[in-house]
Amino acid sequence: MGESFWKPRISGHGDVNWDLLIATLYDVNLGDCVVSIEHEDPVLAGTEDKIKKGLILAERHLSKLII
Repeated sequence: MGESFWKPRISGHGDVNWDLLIATLYDVNLGDCVVSIEHEDPVLAGTEDKIKKGLILAERHLSKLII
């Protein structure tokens, strides 16, 4: 499989500015919307411990953004 132009990363560890994204959703009155996050980060995959670590890191990063 060839290289893609993007690499999946856990929230807070990639190029997406989650602070700005979530703030923008609130600004346009979408504070009650659902944002679904998928854990596809290959760096934090392969073992149950790595997957759990990835989920914990994502939760720590995103929880501070929820009002």
